Amino acid sequence: ERKKTSATSVPVDIRQTSRHFLHTQSSGHTMDTSDYNPTPHVIPEGENATPLEVVGGDCTDTEKLIIIMCGLPATGKTHIGNRIARYVSFFLDIQTKIFNVGDYRRELFGASLPAEFFDHSNKENMAKREQACNAALGDLVDYMKQDGVRVGILDSTNSSRTRRAHIRHVLQKDNKLKCKIIVLESVVDKEEVIEQNIRYIKRNAPDYEGRDDKEAMADFHKRREMYMNVYEPVDESDGSHIKIINNQ
Repeated sequence: ERKKTSATSVPVDIRQTSRHFLHTQSSGHTMDTSDYNPTPHVIPEGENATPLEVVGGDCTDTEKLIIIMCGLPATGKTHIGNRIARYVSFFLDIQTKIFNVGDYRRELFGASLPAEFFDHSNKENMAKREQACNAALGDLVDYMKQDGVRVGILDSTNSSRTRRAHIRHVLQKDNKLKCKIIVLESVVDKEEVIEQNIRYIKRNAPDYEGRDDKEAMADFHKRREMYMNVYEPVDESDGSHIKIINNQ
């Protein structure tokens, strides 16, 4: 019989250097990650099949997992979500999908939106943003009900406890959806990491495609300030959660 566990918080302080190494203790050989070529996990079939418990559960409803990303802009939420999805899909052969609320927002209202669109005091724009969030959440629910699906990731700032409570309520009220839920918050308190992330977003995000560099940087800083004014850090009221600190 499985033991019941209470809500937990697991802080993780990731301090990376500019160069990473893999070390094999048995041989004492140090290998640069550029030499490292991982291979996917292949699950044997038939009588010798690997027990599903070994690769993350028995695929019952309660062994499905929903990860709710959380964090201010430029804290690496999307990067972390993508890394999790790639690892789970590639190495564990577990069907996984990310639902990025920004993609839904761009599809509904366009990509070139000013920072003022993210002003939480603007009720009209807040309603539009909630529409995008709820569209992503609805697709996540439908996806997690499918047979064989194991992991779903909701990628958004989810900056308020009210919003996170709404997401959890929607997921828990559906009798056909009995997934485990965990909130994953990315926290960055190093200015150099934030600036590095903003420069990356400015170069790669569809929101700033074709825009002047200085204009894009200023706009994103203003957008981030809009969120900082209302952001509520994850705590015990959010249920089971993980905090990742200074990921880069």
